[in-house]
Amino acid sequence: KEANNRYPVGPPYLATARDMHKIAKTWSEFVPKVHAEHPKLLAEMFAFCIAAAHLELPHQIVESLMVSNVPAGKASAGEGWALVDHVDDSHVCAPDNDFGGAVLPSVLHLCQRYMVDKWGGGL
Repeated sequence: KEANNRYPVGPPYLATARDMHKIAKTWSEFVPKVHAEHPKLLAEMFAFCIAAAHLELPHQIVESLMVSNVPAGKASAGEGWALVDHVDDSHVCAPDNDFGGAVLPSVLHLCQRYMVDKWGGGL
């Protein structure tokens, strides 16, 4: 249970220089091994998680920092969609928008394909 609560992370990473140096050294050792077992796009990210766990350097996971995957928002799966959903529709396209003073995620993670109706762009 602790592994699920402290280690499944992705960028952005925040750490002390000392901790990040330890993780980076171990991470660079683990990436080729993880990629050999899982030759996919996210292998390097999985290797980061494994390196942090190996060094017993748990993370404080912030689940509202970013939005990335729209379907994840439907299940509240670790992204800040609930904050976006609280913005009143009247504030969405308003000029000089402060979104009604709402607290919003700080990062739009551009690793997904975003669509507006039938128009999409691979970002």
